Amino acid sequence: ADALNLGNGGKINIEGIESTRAYGSISARGGLEKGNGGLVQVTGRNYLDITNSKINTTAINGLAGKIFLDSANIFLDKKNIKNNTYNVDNANIFKPEKNKTLLDTSTIEKQLRAGNNITITATNLVEHTGNIKADRLYLKPENNTPAILTFQADNDISFPVGDIQSINNHLGLVL
Repeated sequence: ADALNLGNGGKINIEGIESTRAYGSISARGGLEKGNGGLVQVTGRNYLDITNSKINTTAINGLAGKIFLDSANIFLDKKNIKNNTYNVDNANIFKPEKNKTLLDTSTIEKQLRAGNNITITATNLVEHTGNIKADRLYLKPENNTPAILTFQADNDISFPVGDIQSINNHLGLVL
């Protein structure tokens, strides 16, 4: 959904009814000469995985676009996250942990470093959901392009252990 020379990047919506695993490259860039970045929204009602995906909503001659990540409960952690669990009887059946999306902070950090604005949303879709918890959140995006990280939750946002730092003052944080 990239603009070519002039114009804004388009809108991409990837949504799964129960779970979403979005891998690969997803791009909604602004035009080379003029234009703002677009919008990429990735939603998984109970589970979301974007590990190692490359999402680009930047603009060379305009404002950066936005990445929206939405699920029931979202846990951010710096440790090595293995989101995939498999049925022993059939290794091809994916069985995510219900109502628990795990996002590796290095994935978020890479997107911010590229100049993408990110909104992480936890929606109260079923009982005991709508929470964002960030353990060991040590974000240090060393980007020269300003980026904004936004957390929105229907219930709680908690940072029990961690640190969010901005090197060169190019990271905005909205709670």
